[in-house]
Amino acid sequence: MISRRNAVSGSQVGLLSAGLNARRNVIEIASAHDLFDDNRAGCWLMAGIGPTSSGNVLRFAAHGATFRDNARAQTGWER
Repeated sequence: MISRRNAVSGSQVGLLSAGLNARRNVIEIASAHDLFDDNRAGCWLMAGIGPTSSGNVLRFAAHGATFRDNARAQTGWER
């Protein structure tokens, strides 16, 4: 996945990637000049989660990306 010049603000997670029960999975993410601001978590990356996950690879590169003020309190659904 390639992400360029995006802005994510006010979310629970700005950038999320996960392989649920994945095996021998490769996830590649390149972020270029993206802004992740005022989210609960700026970035949450997991190569594999779950009891059957194994042998996974995650590659993440951020070039000119900005992660700031990502400590928003957990809230209920916004209206």
